[in-house]
Amino acid sequence: MDTAEPAQDLIGWYERRGYHPVGEVRWAGKTYDSIVMEKDLSKVAD
Repeated sequence: MDTAEPAQDLIGWYERRGYHPVGEVRWAGKTYDSIVMEKDLSKVAD
């Protein structure tokens, strides 16, 4: 998933829930970079 790089509070919220940054991208037509994040679902409890 991704979220806007300027949204540091939101990035922190995702990190506290197990996501971690894996890259950055600037989508076509946008004026800001996005942080691409992932979460290892094999570690999620049922």
